[in-house]
Amino acid sequence: MTQVSGFILSPVDAVSNRFTKIFELSTSGFNVLLHAKRNGQWWILKSLKPDVSYT
Repeated sequence: MTQVSGFILSPVDAVSNRFTKIFELSTSGFNVLLHAKRNGQWWILKSLKPDVSYT
């Protein structure tokens, strides 16, 4: 597998143009886990909650 990790600043807004079928799996502490589909493959995305990210 040649995929690498990356950073997503806003949990849903930043990925909506590249990923489809975005579902929130978990919100705990300062993390948000999302389940999303891109190019026919399912991905687990991890992001900071908007209130703790300093963008």
